[in-house]
Amino acid sequence: KSTLFHLLNGAMTPSSGIIHFDGIHRRFSNRIQAQKFGIETVYQTSVLINRFDFSVNLSTDKDSGVETTRRSSGLVEQFNVTENILLGREIKKITRLGIIDWDRMVDVARELLAEFDLSPDLAHEQVRNISDEQRQVVMLLRTLYRSCRLLLLDDIIPILSFQRQNILQKKKKKLASQGVSIMISS
Repeated sequence: KSTLFHLLNGAMTPSSGIIHFDGIHRRFSNRIQAQKFGIETVYQTSVLINRFDFSVNLSTDKDSGVETTRRSSGLVEQFNVTENILLGREIKKITRLGIIDWDRMVDVARELLAEFDLSPDLAHEQVRNISDEQRQVVMLLRTLYRSCRLLLLDDIIPILSFQRQNILQKKKKKLASQGVSIMISS
């Protein structure tokens, strides 16, 4: 099941066969390409990335540092919850200068955390200091903050409390009513 998800989201390229998305043959060579078509994935484990290379991110391609993080679906341990939720989707005060609107980002993170009954104070917490369930919710919120057309959930339900499973169930119904396809591996 995980292999199918890897093939659909560009983490692996197929050795044979054809994948059709929107009725067109697609072959994604990385997760960034799949995300551009609206394919998002939340994996069952939250790997903490302990090194995020800002020099590469600043000196070459803007997305290159983010690509490494997205490929592993990990959370950057030096970042707080807000920074991890909005990684690659930072809200800017002045877009052309790249100045980040930290207050607005924290407000958005708090709103998202509240949707899963998590304390708004968690927005400032380092991800290395939060529980596995909270990390899973942070990865889920990162994905739900982006618009998607295909949502792949790879065995994330067991780590969630019953309360948060119910919240996720309601979110899935809402997404489905908006035309989002959802595949769940369990």
